[in-house]
Amino acid sequence: MTRILMLTLLLTNCVATADPLFESDEPLSVTITGPFSAITTSTNKDETWAGTLTHEGVDYEINLSLRGNSRLIKNTCRYPPLRIDFKKKQIKDTLFEKQNDIKLVVQCNARNDYADYLRAEYLLYRAFNLLALPLIEWADYRSPL
Repeated sequence: MTRILMLTLLLTNCVATADPLFESDEPLSVTITGPFSAITTSTNKDETWAGTLTHEGVDYEINLSLRGNSRLIKNTCRYPPLRIDFKKKQIKDTLFEKQNDIKLVVQCNARNDYADYLRAEYLLYRAFNLLALPLIEWADYRSPL
């Protein structure tokens, strides 16, 4: 009973300090430019490409690289997931300030069911983020019994 009560307290009294980039559920309008024809034909996760991320009229120099495993297989995904690496000096005092890199999940293929998969993955990450901090605190809790 003590553990159940403690878990309830952790779930109800937990206040997370959110990263400003992730405080809102609203979509973030950005444009990413780069050599996407070269990126989509590569499978080398060690290779990087220069690119630009534009948000609210401001351009940020970025490096793009591939990430993932099964999604890099061309028969599985036409568009590979990407890692966006920021240049720290450029993002100081911006919405992206706390980011070193961002893992970008893209729609794997053009079909509508792949858009549904992307939405489902987003919802799973949202659910995980709602539970993650309380579960981490619960794991750190040591019962006196």
